[in-house]
Amino acid sequence: MDCNICFEDFNQESRIPKVLPCGHTICLQCLLQSDRRECPTCRRAFNSPPSLLPTNFVLLRLMESAPDGGVSAVSCPPTTAAPLSLRHSASEAPGWCSACRAPATPRCRDRDGHSVVSAKTALSRHLPEGVLQRAAGQLEDLLRQCEEPLTLLTLLTAGAWDVTLRSHSGERVMAGTVTDTDDPVIKLMWLALAARAGVSEIRPSAPPPPPQPECERESAAAPTPSNAGRRPGPPTAPKPSAAVRKLSPVRLPLRMLDVDKVSNTGPNEWQELKEVLAQVEARGVSRLTGVSCSDDPDWSLRLLRVAAPTVVNLSLTNPSKAHIREVLAMPRLTRLSVWSSEAAQHGTRPRLLLPPGEGALRWLRVGGYGLPRATLQSVLQANSHTLQELWLTVGTAGSEEWPWSCSDLHVLLKRCWLRELTKLVLHRWDGYTSSHTDTDCYQQRISVQEVLPRPGAAVLCSRCDVVDREDF
Repeated sequence: MDCNICFEDFNQESRIPKVLPCGHTICLQCLLQSDRRECPTCRRAFNSPPSLLPTNFVLLRLMESAPDGGVSAVSCPPTTAAPLSLRHSASEAPGWCSACRAPATPRCRDRDGHSVVSAKTALSRHLPEGVLQRAAGQLEDLLRQCEEPLTLLTLLTAGAWDVTLRSHSGERVMAGTVTDTDDPVIKLMWLALAARAGVSEIRPSAPPPPPQPECERESAAAPTPSNAGRRPGPPTAPKPSAAVRKLSPVRLPLRMLDVDKVSNTGPNEWQELKEVLAQVEARGVSRLTGVSCSDDPDWSLRLLRVAAPTVVNLSLTNPSKAHIREVLAMPRLTRLSVWSSEAAQHGTRPRLLLPPGEGALRWLRVGGYGLPRATLQSVLQANSHTLQELWLTVGTAGSEEWPWSCSDLHVLLKRCWLRELTKLVLHRWDGYTSSHTDTDCYQQRISVQEVLPRPGAAVLCSRCDVVDREDF
């Protein structure tokens, strides 16, 4: 069992496991190296000197009883390793950053929301116990799912392959060579690629014709007998090929368009509204901001429809049920900000149910008066398999209405099962009497942390953790 901060194994010397008042266990060396007396996991302060904190003797006994010095029969729940300012070895220890999904760097340890764990711990989370047994039970189904047996046969019989893997974003590339194609594990890998990845052969294009010898070029350029005696005229331009003639200029989508001023004018400024619609319909737009849905609902709905094929980032205010449906049907949308004002809350807040798992959002912010609880749950469920970061205006337990008071946020999020969520920011809005106490906030975050599927997901409070509002 190792410390979640330095990744060194606990021992009875310098790495004594110390239990903090909040309940987390950290090694003595990390506590002594810290400049502050607070838990590196939950940031809760303590007054006692680190050496006087109680020792986790239960953990030490478990380590002694395990044959390899680790914990075999009992596994301790994972915790989120929050940033901790250390003077030397802990900040240089290797590890894996769950937020970056990459090897940890020193910056990962100094940023909120970044959970750094050892590679061994990360592997155990992504390859949990029993995954190989479950995979073995799917082999027969995998073979039946292979729709291209010739592709699989090509993979199995080629002898050796140079393999290149490129992430969907294009930021990560890995390469290697597979030579032992008789290895059963390699054969299973080819089967999985043929059945699940849709691998297909790319035919190489025809090679260019060989260069023409100099003598042939001269003879070809010489006049033919039919041309003999004719006065040479001016050179004529070569005719373009059919392929070239068919090409037409490609107009890329607008990179960014802010329609805040336009969408707030209302139907009296029809000409300007029409020009914006025509511009977006002709070229598309990648980043669309400032869409006010309440001032002119019909125009804003038409704008969303013409922008739908190309928009990736979108921010809008006071959406209706129709607006929400249109937004969540956008095929390329990955980043969404929704804000609802007080004026839009009198009987117009959208309440709708959406099919689960059909969205593709990776980043979502719901602010102001937000969305009705049932609608928010439906939106989260629709994006449960892709959502990585969520900013939510919500209060702690109290007497106000949703979202200013909420005593069971963990129940709501448990129903959504946000399997890819790595960061949740609970925004406590200062513009309204939002319920918030330090004790209730701590309990709310602990309860939420326990129900999030992804180990190490960061749960932050905008007040307690002083999280600045991220620009859209």
